[in-house]
Amino acid sequence: MAYKALSAIEEVNPPKVTIEFEMRNKAHAPIRTTGSCEFDRNWGRIISFTLDGRRSQIC
Repeated sequence: MAYKALSAIEEVNPPKVTIEFEMRNKAHAPIRTTGSCEFDRNWGRIISFTLDGRRSQIC
């Protein structure tokens, strides 16, 4: 899987980054989606998710 960043928007309060990106692999046509990352107060945990409902957590 290859990812290509298309745009990014930063928000200060609450700390959040929204990234639009394109996913590609050899078996499928490119898919364009938007993902967000939210940071907790001590920046010790990052919760990321995409708008299609998939969600992942990075500790």
